[in-house]
Amino acid sequence: MLQGIKFAADAMVAAAQAQDVTANNIANTDTAGFRKETPVFRSFSSILQDTLRQDAPRVKGGVVLDATVTDRTQGRVVATENPWDVALVGEGYFAVETPSGIRYTRNGSFGLNRIMALVTQDGHPVLGQRGPIVLPERGDVSISADGVIHVDGAEWDRFAVVAAGEGGGFIKEGLNLYRYDGAGEPLPSSAEVLSGHLEMSTVNPIQEIVAMIAHLRGFESAQRAVQLQDSTLNKAVNEIGKIA
Repeated sequence: MLQGIKFAADAMVAAAQAQDVTANNIANTDTAGFRKETPVFRSFSSILQDTLRQDAPRVKGGVVLDATVTDRTQGRVVATENPWDVALVGEGYFAVETPSGIRYTRNGSFGLNRIMALVTQDGHPVLGQRGPIVLPERGDVSISADGVIHVDGAEWDRFAVVAAGEGGGFIKEGLNLYRYDGAGEPLPSSAEVLSGHLEMSTVNPIQEIVAMIAHLRGFESAQRAVQLQDSTLNKAVNEIGKIA
């Protein structure tokens, strides 16, 4: 009986965690470059099979949230009137400098600070081939599809746009930033760079609301299972015990 309560409680925790993932997706519906997360559950039957293969004396637990998977599909690209909005078409990430080290993002909503450095909305310097991109106070600036920044027609710098190397990958850290995990360094990306455009979020709010309702129903079902087992246990202790 107590094991059953634990399994139902595990399902409640998994549903609540999945609800947090879905709520974060909805909150970032309008965040440029955001890639939605999909919760992946590990079922009771999967855990049971692993337990039996390991010759364990008992089942380890019920349904759990095993992982969250980042959507890697291309977001919709829209034109803007801001020349410092930059979108990537294809697999790749902009490199930015943060207090925690170099991080990566798909959010190309950039701007210039007081020293003419190109920065993210959070003030992180955007990196080029020569380090942080700092532009001259005067000059006609343009950005070509290969990521080269021109000033008065001459090459000034190039965006450090990277993709994962063999055995590596990008792990989401929060604030629309990723860290690189893997041996060596990320490789140069061949993604197309579009100035005056932004890649929109891959979140479909209707789908996320449907998922949120499903997670809520899963939580309520597990909650009822806990209550039912608790009620049965209470009767066993207080009623059957008296008869005995």
